[in-house]
Amino acid sequence: MPTLFNYCGDDKHHTGGSLCSMNSNRLFSILDVYNHPCKRSRINDSYSLFSNNKNNPSIEILPDECLYEIFRRLSGGKGRSVAACVSLRWLTLISNLKTSEIIDKVKVKVNNEFSFDDEQENDGYLTRSLEGKKATDTRLAAIAVGTSARGGLGKLSVRGSDKVTSVGFSAIARGCPNLRVLSLWNVPMIGDESLIEISKCHFLESLDLCHCPLISNTGIISIANNCPNLSSLTIESCKNIGNKSLQAVARCCPNLQSVTIKDCPNVGDQGVATLFSSSLVLTKVKFQSLDISDLSLAVIGRYGKSITNLALTNLRNVSQKGFWAMGNAGNLESLMSLTVISCCGITDLSLEVIGKGCHALKHLVLKKCWFLSDKGLISFARAARFLESLQLEECNRVTQQGILGTLSNQNSKMKSFSVVKCMGVIDLDEKAIDFFEKNQSLHSLTIKNCIGFGNKNLELIGKLSPNLHNLDLTGLSGITDSGLFELLKTHTAGLKKINLTDCINLTDKVVVDLVKIHGGTLEVLNLGGCRKITDESMAAIGRNCGLLKDLDVSKSGITDSGVSWLCCEGNMRLRVLSLSGCMVSNESMLSFEKMGETLVGLNLQRCNLISRSAIESLVINLWRLKKETRLGVNWGTRASHPLSPNIVVKLMKDNGFDKVKLFEAEPGVLDALRNSGLQVMLGIPNDFLAPLASGVRVAEDWVAKNVSAYVSRGVDIRYVAVGNEPFLKTYKNMFTNATLPALQNIQAALIKAGLGRQVKITVPLNADVYESSSGVPSEGNFRSDIHSLMISIIQFLSDNAAPLTINIYPFLSLYADPHFPIDFAFFAGTNAPVVDGTISYTNVFDANYDTLVWALEKNGFPGMPVIVGEIGWPTDGDQNANLGYARKFNQGLISRIIQGQGTPKRKTPPDVYIFGLIDEDRKSIDPGNFERHWGVFNYDGTIKYKLDLGSNNRTLVSAKGVRYLSRQWCVMAEGASESDPNLADSVKYACTYADCTSLGYGSSCNGLDARGNASYAFNQYFQTFNQQKGTCNFHNLSVVTKIQPTTGMSDCKYEIMIDIGKHEKPRKPVTSVAALGWRLQDLSYSGVVAFH
Repeated sequence: MPTLFNYCGDDKHHTGGSLCSMNSNRLFSILDVYNHPCKRSRINDSYSLFSNNKNNPSIEILPDECLYEIFRRLSGGKGRSVAACVSLRWLTLISNLKTSEIIDKVKVKVNNEFSFDDEQENDGYLTRSLEGKKATDTRLAAIAVGTSARGGLGKLSVRGSDKVTSVGFSAIARGCPNLRVLSLWNVPMIGDESLIEISKCHFLESLDLCHCPLISNTGIISIANNCPNLSSLTIESCKNIGNKSLQAVARCCPNLQSVTIKDCPNVGDQGVATLFSSSLVLTKVKFQSLDISDLSLAVIGRYGKSITNLALTNLRNVSQKGFWAMGNAGNLESLMSLTVISCCGITDLSLEVIGKGCHALKHLVLKKCWFLSDKGLISFARAARFLESLQLEECNRVTQQGILGTLSNQNSKMKSFSVVKCMGVIDLDEKAIDFFEKNQSLHSLTIKNCIGFGNKNLELIGKLSPNLHNLDLTGLSGITDSGLFELLKTHTAGLKKINLTDCINLTDKVVVDLVKIHGGTLEVLNLGGCRKITDESMAAIGRNCGLLKDLDVSKSGITDSGVSWLCCEGNMRLRVLSLSGCMVSNESMLSFEKMGETLVGLNLQRCNLISRSAIESLVINLWRLKKETRLGVNWGTRASHPLSPNIVVKLMKDNGFDKVKLFEAEPGVLDALRNSGLQVMLGIPNDFLAPLASGVRVAEDWVAKNVSAYVSRGVDIRYVAVGNEPFLKTYKNMFTNATLPALQNIQAALIKAGLGRQVKITVPLNADVYESSSGVPSEGNFRSDIHSLMISIIQFLSDNAAPLTINIYPFLSLYADPHFPIDFAFFAGTNAPVVDGTISYTNVFDANYDTLVWALEKNGFPGMPVIVGEIGWPTDGDQNANLGYARKFNQGLISRIIQGQGTPKRKTPPDVYIFGLIDEDRKSIDPGNFERHWGVFNYDGTIKYKLDLGSNNRTLVSAKGVRYLSRQWCVMAEGASESDPNLADSVKYACTYADCTSLGYGSSCNGLDARGNASYAFNQYFQTFNQQKGTCNFHNLSVVTKIQPTTGMSDCKYEIMIDIGKHEKPRKPVTSVAALGWRLQDLSYSGVVAFH
């Protein structure tokens, strides 16, 4: 529900029809009040729009020339987008319009300022990816027209299609002049004509071509000549692209920073030489399977001053001379990472020279370098003084001597050393190692699948590298308990990650020793394939490894007894457990459930003793455990005396709320959420939609200030909620046109900030965006006036793997219609369910939610994820808003979450955010007096009613550390007369500036007499203004007392406000003039104070 605006219609209540019977026909009226009250009945139009008409529309008679003149005069991109939906002919004509051919609107002078009624600015950061059958010229044309109003695409990817031609790319070039990234993979029909068209997008920065056989030098040269901002070029398996392309790019693209060329037979020394000699800022280069010689590497060494990353793969014509020349040139002064794969030119001599010539080198990867031996490896290690990471794979001439010599370097800065599949590394009788020096900096060591590696090598390596944190000995079948033990006992720092996969000769003895020595620091342990490991090892792990997060004992001798040891000690907090192929049975299910609170991954593949039914039951029970700790809640801050954000965060964590939805970005609130472990949905007020829709730069500023800045400081922002119920009819389309562009711009800004995968977008919508034409959920569809807009929004959310958010309020169904069956509003069920085919609906939530699900399915989105953004029940302000009903509803809701119960249409329950956390006495009461009483907690964080939260009989707890004003109250003086002419005006004045909604009809304090009414109003004013001097002076009708007054009613109390001077008050940014106006309006009380 809106935190600032009235979410219902006008101030009058329009009630629905009678609901005397509960047959399917009466659900139509229920659906009218599913959502918010004060909504007029929605009447579906007939299907006349879709009636058959054999005669062609008269407008199709117009010739192309006439339509051309019409289209170029249409008002803005939105008008052209709508027109393009009429027919394929119209789409083709509009997509062929050039920007220069469109007639701009005339400037209009308003208040001595010129303005354009034009489309909103956008810098082209929208993204589209088309694969397979979806990639066609028609779709490209539609994308070009549809996105042109917002600057066009910023990134386009087309893969695996033989239906795309230059026609589609011509449309993209005309409609998306700001295209920055283009990726074409496996598109055999794309030729030079397409790239020539794309070259008209002068802002192009990245071009990626893979398996495009028709593209030749002509297309690349056109790109180079017209796209000077090109910074990244990738060409793979394009047989017609050669040296002329690289020469053109080198000559015309001064900003080129990254080049990848793979399997292009026509690229040779001439192109590479020109590229390197002309490019001054080139930093990343990858060459693979090219017909280049020693000359190219000599040029790289001579002109590669700016290169930081260099990868050379399968260069068969490059010899030792080429690599020697590259290193000897001494100009690779910025090179930090070098990868060489399958190059016979890497020899002892050339590698040593590279080590001496590349002074900044930190990372080296050598794979399948068959001519490299111990001598070259040791010489390189001593020459490369800043080397931090060395990886060797399938370098079979490297032996034990090379490994030990590389490690025995006291001055080495090497932190990681990896040896994989080097068959020359075998155990040999070795002399004493007194001459070797220990490597104090090495923290990570990998010796993997080296068949001849045995205990002696392991012992020597242990002595040379005493400070290891990570150890990977995968596939070393030659090592035994004694060899591993010698390594373990030499390390004092404590190992954190150990991988012993397929070390088949290890037994329980060494595992027991391992966890005794390193159990206090061990976080990851992999014993997969160690067949001799049994339950004894699991017992030792359970007793000693309190920090262990990830355990893999797949294909070992573990049984049910071993699994029980992991949870019986009580100190294990495993997150991932793999028991694939182990002899565990149904008896372990209870143990898994006990570990379920922390488990995020459990692998039971090929555990044949576990039945299917046991697995299904386990999945449900683990899901329930997770849902108990994943409760969401809405945190609104419209309060005169807000709790400190730090106290509120502690309150949520103490009560098991792990997700929180905020209505706006308040710095104090976000600061309090840093490193809290709470997942955040961050809201954007509706007033911000128009500015955000005006341009992506506004969105980028908002994301940088409110998302990136806090994510980097430890706030776990998962969603950005763009707007808040923007399509309510009461807004009269105020936000309709701005919502989708704002959503798109925020998504583009998140992508640019590098948060596109981490933070998802959504739009919280009221449930009135969908309806049922015949009164049953299966007839659900979206509102006709916003149907196309809803489809566009859902499509955009779906394209970006984002959910749809819906707010559902059964209380408002009851509030809007006095004839609404009250039991249908709760989850306990009704004796007269609504029948829809074979489904019987016993509560309004299920019926409402499934109406949405049916609407999604009908429009092609059956799997669209849905979040219930707001749902709850108020405790005051109406005859049906009371503690009993609120507890009944919210307990029923939480119980469904705990039990994993969904709706008849969707068996899996959605994520739910309860509304709300705390009462807010500054919210608008235009919807009703109840609007300030939705909180599960009172204004001060105290409990309103008990709720069972699931595991271990956990119930709600109150906020801690709250401080109050002095224990004094303002009440009506004993000598004051109820007939005093100033009494009514005094009460009215007090209730204008304080919250008196509890005095309204049907509210908790409605039963007070005249003196009680006056005392309550006076005290609310007195407390609201912090008990300041003079705030209990109502024409001598009031007096301050230190004796707590009573009302005689359990739910009606005289409050004492929080002392906000003793807490950090949240900083509230003034969001806009409109928002400020609503805040001032919130101070007004329009309820009726009853006197008896």
